Parts: sequence; C-alpha cells; structure tokens
Amino acid sequence: MKSSVTLRKREGKKGISLYLDIYSRGVRTYEYLNLYLKPGKSEKENNNKILQFAQEIRAKREIEVLENKAHLSDPNFCDYLEGLKLTYFSRIVKSVRPTVRLSEVDNNVFNELQQYMNSIMNLKPSTIRTYLAIIKSKINTAKKNGYKVTDQHISIQSYNPTEREYLTLDEIKVLYEDLKTNKKKSESDDKLAFFFCCLTGLRYSDAKKLNWNEFKDVDGRKRIVFTQKKTKEVNYLEINQQAYSLIKDREKDEGNVFKISSPARVNIVVKKWIKDCGINKKITFHCSRHSFAMLMMSLNIDLYTVSKLLGHKKISNTQIYARMLDKRKQEAVDLIPEIIM
Repeated sequence: MKSSVTLRKREGKKGISLYLDIYSRGVRTYEYLNLYLKPGKSEKENNNKILQFAQEIRAKREIEVLENKAHLSDPNFCDYLEGLKLTYFSRIVKSVRPTVRLSEVDNNVFNELQQYMNSIMNLKPSTIRTYLAIIKSKINTAKKNGYKVTDQHISIQSYNPTEREYLTLDEIKVLYEDLKTNKKKSESDDKLAFFFCCLTGLRYSDAKKLNWNEFKDVDGRKRIVFTQKKTKEVNYLEINQQAYSLIKDREKDEGNVFKISSPARVNIVVKKWIKDCGINKKITFHCSRHSFAMLMMSLNIDLYTVSKLLGHKKISNTQIYARMLDKRKQEAVDLIPEIIM
C-alpha cells in the first residue's frame, strides 16, 4: 500500500505553520511541527534554516513510515480522526482527551465522551449512541489496517436520560457560603458562572458568550434577551435580584460577563468544588441547569413556565423534570420509619 510524508504549510496567527501530511495504510494523519515561517525579507535566512530543519524531520518520518515504526502505528487519536476528514468528531475528542493516543482509547475514554456529549453538548441519547458508534467503527478499521488499538472490548453504554444529577436548594446554599469565603482567582469565574446558572438555568454555551449588552431593564427588573446557541432562537429570560446581585459589581456597557474555561477544564473545577464542599454527587457544569429546573419544580411552578424559562421548544423536554420530582417524592415517603409491626 502506498505511503508518503509531505511537508505542508498553513497560514496562522503566528505566521506560516509547517506540518507533515502522513499517508500510511490507507489513513491520512497530520503531525504539527510547531515551526513557523515569519514574513519579511529580514526573516529570509532564518526561514531557510527552519525549512531545512522541517525537511530533515520529514525525511526521518518517511524512513519511519517505510520501516513501520511503532509510534506511527499509534498516532494521536484526534489527528487520526482529522486524517479521516472527521473534523467534527476530532474536536469532540480534543475537548475531552486532547493527547490520547489511538491505543489508549478504551471504555473509560468512551464514558468520558458520552458524559461530555450529554452534559456539555446536550445531545439526545440516540445521537450520542450514533456518534460513539461512528468513532468505534473507525477504531475497528484502524485495527484491520495494522494500527495499535486497545485489547478491551469497547461497549457503548446505554443510559437512562431521566437520571440527571442536580443540586438541592440546601446544597446550592452550601456552594454560596463557600463562594463567599474562598475566592481563588483562577477559578472564580468558573464557579461564579456555575452558581449563576443554578439560579437562571442558562446552558454552558450561552453563559460563556453572555454579554452585558444582552441585559435589559424592564419594569425595574433585569431581563436577558439573547439568542440561544443550541436552538438559534431568541429567548427572553427573567432573572431574579439574587442572581443579578452576584454579577452587578462587574457590570459594564459591553463585553462578556464571565471568562469561563473550556468545557473540560470547567468541569474539573466544578467537580472539585462540589467534592470540597462535601457534596457526594457527580456534578458537571450542565447540572446547574438541571438544578434550576428542579428548584422551579419543587416550588410548584407550572411546567409551561419552566419550559419557557429553560428555552425548551417542546414541553415534553421539560416533563422529564416532573418525573424526576415524582421519583424524589417516592424516595421521601420510603424514609418513613416502620410503624406497623
């Protein structure tokens, strides 16, 4: 089977990026060299040296491909998917495990991908299963083509979408007390945004892009008028004074309200925060939205109003929280101690 290693160039913010286009065993992968050519005549001599160095790397990789070196049969998984022109899936994997190699993709990685698609991307269970099946099929193809893959049998776990973790009102209060006393600067915006979403129901994607010019004064109250990133529809979100008091000190005419970390990083911060506060639950950033919905349901707010606050297109999407509340009621009555002997 034909193999080749080609040095290629791509325009970037740092200059012209140099990378290798590696074609082997019917699969194309890319190796980014972290080398850049600078514009201008004064950089000509230095650029020539960089090009020469890049060509030496290319020649070395070409020999390795021909000799079938082990590390070339175990590429970075994101690069492997990119080579198959599966850029969308490559980006998903990169958000969860950016450095994972093909041989390291096992059930743990698949579970993390499933959680990310569910909690951050908010995809439907059927869509998640389809995406994971596509990724799994590419691993099977890689194995047939002689690449190193895990010995594990990768199984795509099904899950019940009604089983959504959320924080109770008392647990939200615990987080607030900690938020007041422990203000670690590097994590403050991630925690503040999470807590704000517990009181507003905003998705991660909408909180990340939330801009001050989306806040409107209506009858002495604050309202957020924004376009939901997921549905592309305009939503009018009423927020209570408590939620606004969290951020009013940083208000300005324009610019983002929060500087939130990447999905992977923000979930690390939230999980650690929850654990440090003594709450034994598997909470991700998206659980703030579930917490808001359950808070509204526990206060006997009708389904239609809750669905509008969450920006749901269909009320059936909101009914899941009513079922969750029913389950909670069942668990509550089961706590009654034994009376009739």
